[in-house]
Amino acid sequence: MILTAGSCSKYPPSDGVSVDSELTKRIVKAPESVKIDGKELVLSTELWRDFMPGVGERERSLRAAVSITDKSGGQIPTGMEFKRLYVTQNDTAWVQTISNSERSDKLIIRANTTGGPEWAPDSEATVIAEFNHDDKTYKLRTTGVIRATY
Repeated sequence: MILTAGSCSKYPPSDGVSVDSELTKRIVKAPESVKIDGKELVLSTELWRDFMPGVGERERSLRAAVSITDKSGGQIPTGMEFKRLYVTQNDTAWVQTISNSERSDKLIIRANTTGGPEWAPDSEATVIAEFNHDDKTYKLRTTGVIRATY
């Protein structure tokens, strides 16, 4: 028996990289900003692949750093936690559960992930962060260009 998951979108989707046009079409509709407690929250991202020379086998997969801030630079609501990250190109999605949100001050919340696909540097990807606040789930979207680090 052959099992395929390409068109069998489920929620929440499994972590990893998959071709799933249904999922990518649905999640790229996430808003670019969301209002919570009177704050307009926006997502920013950095995407890169590490091509630094080294000894032995090196990890070259896509990495992502995401952060949420208030568009006007003010404090963001407390109690926010990243839940999941989606990075898409065309019909392909990299889904990563985020187990650790980092908040060093009242202005920003951050998270980092590794293990994504080996998409080409200088190509564009859509990034959607899913996060929780007061028992509600929200999504924010932005785009980024994959950089190569040497």
